[in-house]
Amino acid sequence: MRQFTSKLKNVQQTLEQMKRLAIQYCRDVAPFGTMPLTQYYEIVKNIPYKFDLDKNGKLVEILQRPLYTLNGQGFGGDCDDKAICMGAWATLNGLPFRFKAVGKKLNGKLHHVYCEIFTDGQWV
Repeated sequence: MRQFTSKLKNVQQTLEQMKRLAIQYCRDVAPFGTMPLTQYYEIVKNIPYKFDLDKNGKLVEILQRPLYTLNGQGFGGDCDDKAICMGAWATLNGLPFRFKAVGKKLNGKLHHVYCEIFTDGQWV
């Protein structure tokens, strides 16, 4: 399984690794490549949310390639995994994309990320 499991130091490093996975493994989404963006988004949106847990049940951050998220394999489909799937679809279709980290916890840490894709002259 190709995923990034080293300790992520900060939000910027996490976003960089997410982009790397989306670009490197864009062929993982080839079966969905000809779908309209809205249809593919619905598929990704409906992937069950699963927390990233280590073998002891402790919350960790694991970034995985789209293949495992779309096939229900691996450690789950949390927001970063779904965002990577969207970025891979954008890459496959030659569209610019970016990740946005948002939503602060009480401790000030960001806890949600999503993908924006530039299409038809706007970011969606």
